[in-house]
Amino acid sequence: MENNKTEDQKLISQIWAKYDYSVVKLMTTDNHADLEAWGAASSRETDRRLKLVSDAAARIKTKQDEMAK
Repeated sequence: MENNKTEDQKLISQIWAKYDYSVVKLMTTDNHADLEAWGAASSRETDRRLKLVSDAAARIKTKQDEMAK
């Protein structure tokens, strides 16, 4: 049993090192509304970042096309 506790502690330490406190707190909560809200916010942020990258790629392509003329 003690060995499992040590393994659990290692896993928790790895999670803490990798994720923000609020994420770890949500991962350990039983409140599904909190999890859904965090998931929706995370999805919106991902969509926003993808749009920024897409817009930048379009601007680069436009500049390349103008320079090729």
